[in-house]
Amino acid sequence: MKNDNARFLSRRSALTAVAAGSAALAGTWMLPGSAEAAPGISAEAPAGIRRLFSSFLTAKSAADVDRTMAFFSRSDMTYWDATAGFSFPDWATLKGVFENYMPNWGPDAHSYQTDLLGSETGAALFFTNSPQEFGQEIRGISVVDIREGKFVRWIDYWDGRHFGISELSAFRSPPAQFPSDFGWTLPGENASSPLKRTVAALSRSAAAGDHQRMATLFDANGVLEDLTLHTAVAGPKSIAAYLKQAVSNLPYGQRARVRHVVGGSAGGAYEWTNSSSPIPRGASALQLNADGKITRLSSIWDGSLVDAGWLTQRMAETIER
Repeated sequence: MKNDNARFLSRRSALTAVAAGSAALAGTWMLPGSAEAAPGISAEAPAGIRRLFSSFLTAKSAADVDRTMAFFSRSDMTYWDATAGFSFPDWATLKGVFENYMPNWGPDAHSYQTDLLGSETGAALFFTNSPQEFGQEIRGISVVDIREGKFVRWIDYWDGRHFGISELSAFRSPPAQFPSDFGWTLPGENASSPLKRTVAALSRSAAAGDHQRMATLFDANGVLEDLTLHTAVAGPKSIAAYLKQAVSNLPYGQRARVRHVVGGSAGGAYEWTNSSSPIPRGASALQLNADGKITRLSSIWDGSLVDAGWLTQRMAETIER
């Protein structure tokens, strides 16, 4: 893992200041000067968690290495990028990366959060990085484990096709060196029981190809959206019709395996892998209502791993027949 970081740094030094290579640092911060949660942040996230991420993003926005690192556990933290294939296995390594890059961040470069779902033990952070920061826009979901108010595991999932396939290929870890395990078991499973039950029900239904059962897990106005495909399907009837055609082909569908869950009874995220798909991994964030029904399920994965024809087939499955 130390060698991975050295490779990361050497490659970045060969790129321009706006090169996309810094994407392994795709963790987010707020617009400069903002100390409050960004508009659109879910009120379902506890106030303490919203304050935690707000304070963290403000410190990172200020390019303050010490303040930023104060939010991470010194004893047992890891930071991962699931799209670029980078790992920063400890506090000192991550600090070194921030020390290398924060001084070069310009005043117009920023990232911001668009939603936050979770609890005191873990959260799903929806983020956008502006193109001024890394040369290309990044939209993704960070899955974060929290212990005693500190981040102990942080992993970013984002779409490399949206970022730019050629730009990503300049720094992505080669297949032979790409991690096969992203530390899914390191923080333990601390998500709430209601959330884990819903995720388990989704997984069982998907494995059985039971599109009707999957649809019953959604609220009457629930939405199933795919952030990589740029598609959204609303309501159990349409969701069932879509899944009837798509569940065997979606990377988070019939053959997917749940690897890690974070969050509380009102929402969070789960990470998944799929050894039978050209998309081997990704994340899905979900929000639940008071009855435990899904009001929104949002999935993201790396679209650069498949060609346009494969994507077109998946998008065509949204057409109701």
